Amino acid sequence: MRTALALILMVSAAWADGLIVDRRERPLTDFFSVKNHLVTVSIDEQHAVTEVDQTMKNVSGHPAEAVYLFPVPKGAQITGFEIWIGDQKMQGEILKADEARQIYHSIVRAKRDPALLEYVGTGVYRTSAFVFAADEEKRFRIKYTELLQKESGLVRYLYPLNTEKFSKFPLEEARVEVTIKSKGKVKNVYSPSHPIDLVRGSDTSARATWSVKKDTPRVDFELFYSTDEAVVGTSLLTYRPDPAEPGYFLFLASPQLKIEGPVEPKDIVFVLDKSGSMRADNKIGQAKEALTFCLRSLNDGDRFGIVVFSSAVEKYTERLVTFNEAEKEKAVSYVSRIGSDGGTNINDALLAGLSFFEAGDRLKMVIFLTDGLPTVGVTQVPAIVKNATDANTAGVRLFNFGVGYDVNTTLLDKLARENKGDSEYVKPKENLEAKVSGFYSKVQSPVLSNLKLDWGGATVKEVLPRQIPDLFKGGQIVVSGRYVESGARKVVLTGTAQGKEQRFEFESAFDEKSEGTGKLFVERLWAQRKIGYIIDQIQLYGRAQELVDEIVKLSVKYGIITEYTSFLIRDDVKLGDARKNADRAGKELEEKLKQDTGEAGQNRALSKKELQAAPQAAAPGVGGGAQYKDDKGNTVQVRSVQNVGRRTFFRKNKVWQEADVPEGVQPKEVKFFSDEFFKLLEEQTELNAIATLDADAIVKVKDAYYRLAR
Repeated sequence: MRTALALILMVSAAWADGLIVDRRERPLTDFFSVKNHLVTVSIDEQHAVTEVDQTMKNVSGHPAEAVYLFPVPKGAQITGFEIWIGDQKMQGEILKADEARQIYHSIVRAKRDPALLEYVGTGVYRTSAFVFAADEEKRFRIKYTELLQKESGLVRYLYPLNTEKFSKFPLEEARVEVTIKSKGKVKNVYSPSHPIDLVRGSDTSARATWSVKKDTPRVDFELFYSTDEAVVGTSLLTYRPDPAEPGYFLFLASPQLKIEGPVEPKDIVFVLDKSGSMRADNKIGQAKEALTFCLRSLNDGDRFGIVVFSSAVEKYTERLVTFNEAEKEKAVSYVSRIGSDGGTNINDALLAGLSFFEAGDRLKMVIFLTDGLPTVGVTQVPAIVKNATDANTAGVRLFNFGVGYDVNTTLLDKLARENKGDSEYVKPKENLEAKVSGFYSKVQSPVLSNLKLDWGGATVKEVLPRQIPDLFKGGQIVVSGRYVESGARKVVLTGTAQGKEQRFEFESAFDEKSEGTGKLFVERLWAQRKIGYIIDQIQLYGRAQELVDEIVKLSVKYGIITEYTSFLIRDDVKLGDARKNADRAGKELEEKLKQDTGEAGQNRALSKKELQAAPQAAAPGVGGGAQYKDDKGNTVQVRSVQNVGRRTFFRKNKVWQEADVPEGVQPKEVKFFSDEFFKLLEEQTELNAIATLDADAIVKVKDAYYRLAR
């Protein structure tokens, strides 16, 4: 990763032939802290203008002169650069990579702080010196332009955001806002690094925003987008670091904002739990409001049905009703009169909901909402799942909402998996109406259903998700997997719209050998989703040892820690003992997956879903660490795992150990800041980033092992 800035403080210093820095052995964070980091980006036809607004404070306790260094993004073709401090425009220059390397190394030697080593190999913008008083805050405004490159049909924007090592305290606010404009239709706006809020102003524009408060950014911001005139825009990213092994791919598909012609009609049945427990926290009131919203949002040509249940089951009508204004008002009036009492007959309610549907080309959905366990009629999970799946002869998608902690997550997840749907969970006190309404807003306008991918003769495997979901207006499909053959291929996406098959073709290339780590996230995203998929299989169909072995193998290789493998970070656990670690992980899985109800069960279901449907790769880059959800649903940040490129390090007994270093290895010790240290880093440039880890690091380089010793 790269950071947006570095301040080098100097006392009575000036530029001569080289850089003169403060010689006291204090880390950079002892000198200053970043208060906020606000970034606004305008991209017009691949021409990007980035404006940075930051406030920084001198926390060194003494006045100093300062020089501002800004690492130039790798590959950027800078066409203009300016920096303002307050109202004063600073004079400066962009240095070439060789000159920048000398500056970085001189700072590292002088301050004995390796924080800047990972930027070796990049250019740098250097200002003239300026005064920075003790405890003074200064506002920095940086503006630069660059021409973005397009690869595999995708334009990539990167902003070096990692400020962890350069800020002593959490930032009050960090924000990146990217506005995209294009003559073509903007599709597949995707960030592999950060969760973004995406707003599409039109088919040719979009705005992506990420923001946090009281936090410290640790990961560079990365954004991809494509332009495509087709109704559905498709993109394929491939990554193959080792030609001898299968590569990794990421497939994206997004529809245009304005769909020509009528929206794909759908048949939808709402199945609502009105048992006595729904009175608590006014769940029944919120559920009725959510159902009313859904009814009012139906499209012309849609057909609908309503089933309400407690101990008994009641249908609003015996047949699907064609939506119109009169029928809408009648249905809304019916919903307003629904009361709450009785038990929970889930089996018969689902069978009643499925009974509305007949075979045909229309997209069919059931939205099923319950807050309890099955207490009436058939109550065994396997029997309910079998009955519902056998009754679903028309290809109905089953979307479940589990409300509160008194739901069986295994039951709802199995029902969804066996019936091409999904499960959502609503915690106590969480706004049920908002959650259901938000979900329905996404699925109310289908674009394509029954999607299939033809990979043009390329052999693909371990594709996730196994069943490609339907594509809705404003949505995006993300599919990951592995491939064998390389070379150019014509990939074809097919689906059904208006009862007719639609076909979308696009040319793409499967890498034979990928250089660098720019698309490393493709591999890591697949690994994260694979772990989620395996956990799901074990929960739904029982433990198989080979599946447990695979979870442990992936967790160690990629540093993706879950509640079932969190023991791997303990000092006394040997990473190379695969058998013992798999046995322990198996016991953890068995014990925890028995609890499929209550708060712990719901939190595990949510955590599993986050892995399965992850839009971003976990723990990317130096300082990314790892995280997982505990039994209470809290996010646990693990600072004992770090990733550097494709390498994963675990902190064992205060030493960073590369995951695949064998036990008992006696590495050659290389002291930090020694001549041998800098010589080794010059010969093996990937070690520059590894050397920024905050303790000794044991690492493999070719066939040798080294300990970078502080």
